[in-house]
Amino acid sequence: QNMVKQFGTDAVNIISTDKFGSNITGNMQITINEDNTVELASSDVVINSYDCSYQVEENSFYMDVNLTKAGTTYQVLDTLILRQAPGKDLRFEEW
Repeated sequence: QNMVKQFGTDAVNIISTDKFGSNITGNMQITINEDNTVELASSDVVINSYDCSYQVEENSFYMDVNLTKAGTTYQVLDTLILRQAPGKDLRFEEW
């Protein structure tokens, strides 16, 4: 079964979550650049290196991240797939 991660929107091109993998907690901020390259940042772990991209056609992120938390180094390979188009989550209320 696939793991479901919760993401929040911090800006028009920035999303964040509180997990790097199934057992690695810590905040992660993902910035999508105009050329669909991705930048990662975290205040909870040390990101040693990463190779990430956003695939517009597939609504997915491909991530290869090497990070250190509490003296342990992890290699995370992940594909994050958006479950639905963001526009479908928009709801309008009339008053």
